[in-house]
Amino acid sequence: MSFKPSSDRCHALGVQPVTLASLNEDILLNLYGFLSARNLLNLMSTCRRLFQTGLPALLGRPYMFQSRTRNKSFYNFLLSCEPAGFLSLRQLHTPHVGDDVDIVADIITRARNLQVLHLRPSLNAGRGE
Repeated sequence: MSFKPSSDRCHALGVQPVTLASLNEDILLNLYGFLSARNLLNLMSTCRRLFQTGLPALLGRPYMFQSRTRNKSFYNFLLSCEPAGFLSLRQLHTPHVGDDVDIVADIITRARNLQVLHLRPSLNAGRGE
């Protein structure tokens, strides 16, 4: 016989069922550390509280600039969470800035709590190309 917690059993015992969103913030932050960025984003999309507590955990991880489309998407995500998005960003890595110099400049300006910034100039910088 297996034990399966249910809201009926909890109600009969006079106990509130525990949901992920009902856990305290310290426990949630600890749990977020075990999730990939994609899984954390999926979890954050389920409710406002998990989004709010997950945002610093997500943006505390390093972000590596990649394609123009993905960088623009990341920038728009930060804008949609403003000001918390920019303020939660801790690390930014740019293997090549290229056409994204406007995005990088704006992110650096707004991300007042940025702790690590890795900039690498474009290979063609200063060559007149």
